[in-house]
Amino acid sequence: MSQENVEVVRRAFEEYKHSGVEAMLEYATPDCVFYPDPAWMEEQAYHGRDAFLAFNKTQTDAFGDFTVEVHEIRAVGERVLALTEFVGQSTGSGVPLRQRTGHVFSGFRDGMIGEDRSFLGWEAARQAVGLEE
Repeated sequence: MSQENVEVVRRAFEEYKHSGVEAMLEYATPDCVFYPDPAWMEEQAYHGRDAFLAFNKTQTDAFGDFTVEVHEIRAVGERVLALTEFVGQSTGSGVPLRQRTGHVFSGFRDGMIGEDRSFLGWEAARQAVGLEE
């Protein structure tokens, strides 16, 4: 089952890369929950696909067209760890940004992702699933 979950996450990121966030959300359950990094100043949980789209809008407002580079996706028990990098530039200042981000996906059902916990940094994401560097 865990390798199937890895493939769901891999396909979701591929859809995002080629077709955008709406296509990626086809791999999330309608009642999915997205938890941004604990340091995030706004909502601590975004419930449902529409809420995730609202969160994504905060990112596009701040960084315009950005990309997410996937460096690693692997199963850790029933969860999936994805180590990614957010690449863009500030819409206000034009300052480029490269931010390592990690995601812990869980709550898989019917071939879809139920939860995504996001972390600013790979170490925090690894620690969240009990892995050390």
